[in-house]
Amino acid sequence: MIEEEKKTFLDLFDGINKNFKEIYYRLTGGEATLEITSRDDPLNSEIYIKAMPKGKYMIKIDALSGGEKSVAVLALILAFQNEKPSPVYYLDEVDMFLDGYNAEQVGKLFRENSKKAQVIMVSLKKAVSKICNKHNRCNHRWAWEYKNCGKIYGGGRWRKARFSGR
Repeated sequence: MIEEEKKTFLDLFDGINKNFKEIYYRLTGGEATLEITSRDDPLNSEIYIKAMPKGKYMIKIDALSGGEKSVAVLALILAFQNEKPSPVYYLDEVDMFLDGYNAEQVGKLFRENSKKAQVIMVSLKKAVSKICNKHNRCNHRWAWEYKNCGKIYGGGRWRKARFSGR
């Protein structure tokens, strides 16, 4: 039984690692990998994320900048999605540390993967807003007062709704 679990785990790990490498390369042009400390005892091993953004050297994720960490982790989420999909993904400002270019690249990949699952993404980046099929927008001055709320659909048509409430 344990041997079967180890084999299943390692097969899944290898598949996710392969997807992770491909997706990270698509996002950054760099290299990334998942490393397991012991393939003999994978169920009790540690897993490390290593990444090498384009023009840098391979390091553990701890030493990357906030934006570089975000790209690596989002690539890992997409790698999981490609290997073992979930029907719904809710992402809340995961692009906060990304610049406009990287936010757009991540948005494109999630839009591409939204054919397999529903993706709900909260973002403050215009680059992501331009890519989505449908998005809701709200600007607010105070926590209880929302202005300029409405929905934008794929064609860019804006329906305005004004409300305030406590």
